[in-house]
Amino acid sequence: LDDAAGAAALLRRCVSERPDSSALQIELANSLIDAGQIDAAVGSLSEALERTLTRAPEPDEGQDDADDGHDAEDGHDAEDGSDRPRSLSAGEPDPERSADRLLLLKARAAAHHSMGDADAALADLEQAYAIDSAAVAAELEQQLQSRREAARDREDMTAERAYTLRC
Repeated sequence: LDDAAGAAALLRRCVSERPDSSALQIELANSLIDAGQIDAAVGSLSEALERTLTRAPEPDEGQDDADDGHDAEDGHDAEDGSDRPRSLSAGEPDPERSADRLLLLKARAAAHHSMGDADAALADLEQAYAIDSAAVAAELEQQLQSRREAARDREDMTAERAYTLRC
């Protein structure tokens, strides 16, 4: 659409119906950025990231009952013998949530970068790197190099050295 503000309004309605959709959240943020509302984009992505931490498990996931219907020996449902995999145990990372967080962090890093907040962009990329180093390594290295060059330009040898060691 040529109307970024109109697209953002439409995407806000879509997000309100499907708040756990990281793809919709990212599209909303991109529309907000195109409309010149970068702070709103960062805020939207931050809220989406928070939801990935507090999102309730899907039905039949994370049950604490002693008889949760899953057979611990074979990993399948004990009552109906289905091939459904066992639920994730407490503390075990949910790959879907991790993938959502990765995409949202990368999008928020780009938004921070576009508003000139290199430190916040770097922090987001470092969090994303902890999730999937291969998916973020090049972007993180580029951001570190940029920070190193900025430190060199302002003759801050300590910061330049620190960024150099992190590359």
